[in-house]
Amino acid sequence: MPAGALYAKIGPSIFPYATAVGLGVSGIALLWTAGHGMGSPSDATAAPSLDRRALAWLGAGLAANVVLIGPLGFIAASTVLFACVARAFGSRRPLRDAPIGFALAAVTHQAFIRLLGLDLGSGTFAGF
Repeated sequence: MPAGALYAKIGPSIFPYATAVGLGVSGIALLWTAGHGMGSPSDATAAPSLDRRALAWLGAGLAANVVLIGPLGFIAASTVLFACVARAFGSRRPLRDAPIGFALAAVTHQAFIRLLGLDLGSGTFAGF
């Protein structure tokens, strides 16, 4: 669709600009909040501790997503990512998290295909 093809002269080029404005407004609000000390814990001297195990699970999930999305497709890679992120947030039930991640990834994949006409890569679940 060419830019400005609609009657209101708003085309697909508006979305990157709207996203940039939204990110800019969010960044300014975050800076203002941080500068005014809002949202800080009551004991401002206590530094938050870094949970290295959670960070490792997040990193592993992102790395697995990058590695798996090509050969296995969006659904499988996103399922693994969801399970790793759930584990990073403290879940100890991977047999529950994986099917939930699969269902969310499958619905998202179908929404992109059917509503937007974009294939995110089907991989192993091409016939599904």
